[in-house]
Amino acid sequence: MGEIIRANYPELDNLLWDFHTQKIPAMLAFRMYEERWNFVDEKHMSQNERQLIDTLTNFYGNGVFMAA
Repeated sequence: MGEIIRANYPELDNLLWDFHTQKIPAMLAFRMYEERWNFVDEKHMSQNERQLIDTLTNFYGNGVFMAA
C-alpha cells in the first residue's frame, strides 16, 4: 500500500510521538492505530482519517480492526 505522510492525519501523528520520520509504511500505521487506539481522540478525527483507517483495516486487517 505504500507510505503514509503522517502530518496529513493528526491522530496518527500524535500516536507516532516516538517516531521521527515524516512518512511511515502503511502496515506500521495500521499497527499503531490498533496498538495505541486508547490514545486516539475520536471526537476530533477527520473524515479523511476515518477513511484511512477503514482502508488500512480492509487491506491489512482483512476487514477486522482489533483495538488494544
